[in-house]
Amino acid sequence: MMRTDATGREGDDARIVADAPGASPALAGGDEFTLSAVPSAATTAAYKIGILLLAANISLPALIMGGELGIGLGFRATAMACLWGGLILAALAGLCAYAGARSRMTTYVLIIRAFGRRGGEFINLLLSLSAIGWFGVVVMLFAHTIVRMVHAATPIGSASLWAVAGSVLMAITTIKGFRALNLLSNFMLPLKTGLLIWALAAAIETYGMGFSGPVTGPVTLDSRTAISFVVGGWVVGAVVAPDFARYARSRIGGAFACAFALGVGYPLVLLASSVPAILTGEKDMLATMETLGMGLSALAIVLLASWTNGASNLYSGSLMLATVFRRRSRATLVWSAGALGLLLGLLGVTDVIIPYLVVLSAVVPPIAGVYLPRFFIDQRAGAAQLTERNWRPEALVALASGVAAAAIGDQSGYALTGIVAIDSLLVSATVYVGFELLRGRRTKHNEARL
Repeated sequence: MMRTDATGREGDDARIVADAPGASPALAGGDEFTLSAVPSAATTAAYKIGILLLAANISLPALIMGGELGIGLGFRATAMACLWGGLILAALAGLCAYAGARSRMTTYVLIIRAFGRRGGEFINLLLSLSAIGWFGVVVMLFAHTIVRMVHAATPIGSASLWAVAGSVLMAITTIKGFRALNLLSNFMLPLKTGLLIWALAAAIETYGMGFSGPVTGPVTLDSRTAISFVVGGWVVGAVVAPDFARYARSRIGGAFACAFALGVGYPLVLLASSVPAILTGEKDMLATMETLGMGLSALAIVLLASWTNGASNLYSGSLMLATVFRRRSRATLVWSAGALGLLLGLLGVTDVIIPYLVVLSAVVPPIAGVYLPRFFIDQRAGAAQLTERNWRPEALVALASGVAAAAIGDQSGYALTGIVAIDSLLVSATVYVGFELLRGRRTKHNEARL
């Protein structure tokens, strides 16, 4: 029987998760609405969601990524990679955010409609590991920033010790939830924006405007890899945009906020941070700031920026884990995700950042390539069109097809668009829609025979 969800609309998605075996009441209707629709009373203005995501953009990983692009490509090629990568992220994040703002559900509810109950858990586990891996990157950069700051005065503690302390701090912030992240982001955005402008101005004042000239050293990145690098940096955030946009009062406003933050704000951060790297020849933004004489105040802002970014990744990762391990409390999952991310960081995930991001740009977009068509089909035909099943093989085949297309195109050079994120998304969506058309024809044929 159809139920009315917390927004006053009938929702089969809400019924699927609310009645799931083992779903805890805290998760089904708790403060973060992990497995239920966000009620109207808990929604907020879309611009606040945009501020949260914009604040997450200016992070130490992003600053280092901008340096990698600048050194590897030069300014002009970096600008083109940021432009195309931004367009891909804006389109993907906007569509995913619209689905979340309209349904007011987490990404998991959208995924479970397409992949089935167990299939949805499998996909969410995959996505959670991506977010947790990013948390590992951030927490190690957080630790190395403290080491630089503290050791400037007196050597106290190792990077590993500070990484543990940073993980605890970020986990506590995450447990406080979306509202705490929003408040922290409101405080940090002007500070981080000022830091980026400061670094850009200091580099130009010291070294001049020569950053836009031709590359003098060897070009270490090709354009396709660079675009995939840009997309991979925020592709998980784009696919899980419903987790944030579900709080938006306006559907269009929520979609625009996410599209702008990921498709415009993030590429601008990468481009701006590439300039000091090109001028100084130093990829490491911390070393660049020391070279420019920006001092401990700049490092302090970077430290706070890593705090915000790490907590945001841990928030997304723990939300996804909550849909798989429903009997566990949210706090337990946050601490567990933090511990796993810390372990990955200590094992050296930061050292393989480029291949990690390229893999994400191939593996993650096909997930949206499956759940987005399912969402729009449901909106047109009514949500109660599918019977409940644990697995939906057609969705898994579509996902595998998208990943395979990206891998084959990347290795052979014979790709649809030359960009792995677009290839994987288009192929998975096409295959899934093809299965749906076949299913619709079979249904009509069976009805005609009756």
